[in-house]
Amino acid sequence: MNKTELRIVRATVVFVDVVESVRLMAQDERLHAGRVRRLLQGLAGQRVVPAGGRVLERRGDGLLAGFDDARAAAACALAMHADAAATALPGDAEVAATPALALRIGLHCADLLSDEDDAVYGQGLNLTARLAAMAQPGHTWLSATVRDQLTDALDGGLLDLGEVYLKHLEVPLRAYRLLPLPPPDPVPAGAAKGAAAMPAASASPRPTLQAPADIRPRLAVLPLNWAADGRTAAAPDAGDVLVDQLAAALSACPLLQVTSMLSANAFRGRGTAPTEAAGRLAADYVLAGERQPTDAGTLQVQLRLLHAASGRCIWERALHCTADTLADPGQGWLAEIVTVLVQALTAAEYDIACGRPLPNLAAHTLYLAAVNLLHRFTHTDFERAQEMLQALHERAPRHAVPLAWLARWRVFRIVQGWSPDVARDGALASDHAQRALDCDPGSSLALTMAGSVRAGVHLDMAGARHYYQLALSRNPSEPLAWLLKGVAHGFLGEGLSALDASERSLQLSPLDPLRFYYDSLSATAAMGAQRYERAVELAQRAIGANCMHGSSYRALAISQVMLGQVDAARQTVQQLRAVEPGSNVRQFQARAAVDSAQNRLFAQALTEAGLPLG
Repeated sequence: MNKTELRIVRATVVFVDVVESVRLMAQDERLHAGRVRRLLQGLAGQRVVPAGGRVLERRGDGLLAGFDDARAAAACALAMHADAAATALPGDAEVAATPALALRIGLHCADLLSDEDDAVYGQGLNLTARLAAMAQPGHTWLSATVRDQLTDALDGGLLDLGEVYLKHLEVPLRAYRLLPLPPPDPVPAGAAKGAAAMPAASASPRPTLQAPADIRPRLAVLPLNWAADGRTAAAPDAGDVLVDQLAAALSACPLLQVTSMLSANAFRGRGTAPTEAAGRLAADYVLAGERQPTDAGTLQVQLRLLHAASGRCIWERALHCTADTLADPGQGWLAEIVTVLVQALTAAEYDIACGRPLPNLAAHTLYLAAVNLLHRFTHTDFERAQEMLQALHERAPRHAVPLAWLARWRVFRIVQGWSPDVARDGALASDHAQRALDCDPGSSLALTMAGSVRAGVHLDMAGARHYYQLALSRNPSEPLAWLLKGVAHGFLGEGLSALDASERSLQLSPLDPLRFYYDSLSATAAMGAQRYERAVELAQRAIGANCMHGSSYRALAISQVMLGQVDAARQTVQQLRAVEPGSNVRQFQARAAVDSAQNRLFAQALTEAGLPLG
C-alpha cells in the first residue's frame, strides 16, 4: 500500500486520562511522574494487549488504545480503574500516605483512518478524548455506539446520562456511564461442577418482537472446525450436539431466520471459509466455531458470530462443556448464550444502519435499527425511526410488522407531546393498526399495537385490554402484550392483575435490549397495584438505563409521595421537568383515561411533588 494511502478501520477507542496529573507533578515531580509512568506502562502491557487491544498512543498522562471488540474494551476499562485504585502509597511517622491515582476513561466506536504503519486518525479520536474529559474521576463514559454493543448486567452496569454537549460539536451526544458489576453470589455448597463451567441465565430467551421471514436477518450455524488444522470432523460427535442445540434455540427466535442444519452440514469436512459458506447459503451472518484439543469427556469451543459481507467478528465466546452440560441445556447456559448472541446481532444491525443512507440498507437492518431508535426517546432518534419504518413499509407493503410499528410510532408521538397535530396522528395510528391487522389478522404484534392505539389515542383502556388478551391468545409468550396489558389493568384499578401481567412481561424478557421500557411500564403497573416499593425499584432501574423517558419519573414521584418521601419526589419531578418541560398534572390525568379515585389520588401526589397543574 502506498504510504499516502489511508484505509478505513472500525474500532472501539479507549481514551485514558490520569486525573490532576499536573497538580500532582507540581507537588513532587519525581515521585508522581514515576507513579503515573508505572501505572500507564502497566495498563498498556498488562491490560490492553492481553485483552486483544493495541496501544495507539502513549502520552505523559494518558493512553489511547483501540479494540476490535467493544465488550473487551469495556472490561479493560473497568480493570484499569481497579489498577489505579491500587496505586495508593502507605505513609509512616514522617511521610503522609499518598492517595491512589484516579482515571477518567472515554469509550467510543467509530470509523478511523489508518496507514501502513497502523497510525490512526479521525474525529472519533477527538470525540473519545472529550468524552473522557467529561467523566468524573474514577468514571468511564460511553457513546451510544459502544453502549449498543454491550449488555446491561452482563458487561457492566449501564447508566444513561442523557444528551451531553461536547466541545466543538454542534449537536448533543447521547452518553452513558459504565459501572462495575457487583461481585457474584457465592456458589452454594454441593453445586454441580458441570453447571458451574457455563454461565447461567434465569430464563429461556424469548425475544420481544415478531417479524415476517423476509425482513429478518438470515443466520447460518456451521459445523465446528478443529483449531489444529481447520478441518471439520467427518463423523458426528459431541461438538455436533452443541451446534444442534444452538441452532434449535436460535431457530425459535422470531427475530431471525436460521438456515437448516441439513444445508449447513453440506460444508462438513470441506475446509470452506465461514464467510464463503455464508455466501453459498445466502446468509447475512454466520456462527462458526473451532474446537480446541482437550481431555476426553470435555469439549472446549471458541464460537464467533461473523458479519458475512465484511467478515467482521461481532461476537465471540469461549465455551467449556462437559458431557453433563451437553445433556442438560436447561441448566441455563444455552439461554444465556443465545440471548447475548441475538443482542450482539441486533447491535451490529443498528451500527450498519447508522452508517449508511436508507436506500442502501437491507430490510432486516431497517427493522431492528428502527425499533431500537424508537425507544431511545430523543427527538432526533425518534424521527429517524419513522423514516426507517416508512422505508421498510414501502419495501414490504403487505407485511403487518412495519405497519404495526408505524402505529406505535404515532402513539408515542402523541403521548410524548411531540405531535404538532394530535388528531392527524391519532387517525394515522388507527389506520396503520387496522392495515396491519388486514395484512395478518392473527399477528400478536399487530393485535398488541392495535391495543396501544385504543389506549393512547382513544383513551379506551378496556378496549385496549381486550386487544392485548387477543394477542396473548395467539402467542402466550408475547412480553410486550403482557407489559401493556399490565398498564391497562393498572389504570382500570385492577391492581393484582396489573402486577401479575407486568411481572410476567419481565420474566419473558430478562436480557431484552429494551429492558428499561419493560421496567418503566412495570413500575406504572406496580404503582397501580399499590406496590410502591416495587414501583420505586423498577422506576429507578429504568431511569438508570434510559433517563429520557418521562413515564419512569412520574411513576417514581407518585410512589415516593405515597411512601412519605416527599422531598425525594420533588427532586424526581425536577428531573422530569428537565426531560419533559411541558409535563403537568392535567396531562397525566388525560393519559390515565379513567377518572377513578385512585388516579385522582395519583394526580394529587404529583401536585404535592411540585408538578404544575397545567
